[in-house]
Amino acid sequence: MDFSWELLFELLGKVADTIGNVLGGTKKD
Repeated sequence: MDFSWELLFELLGKVADTIGNVLGGTKKD
């Protein structure tokens, strides 16, 4: 099975973006 680094980085990017939004919302609140 060939591991896809692109898929991993894309997933990490989405997770990081979500965390950033959560932290940003917390700070605004």
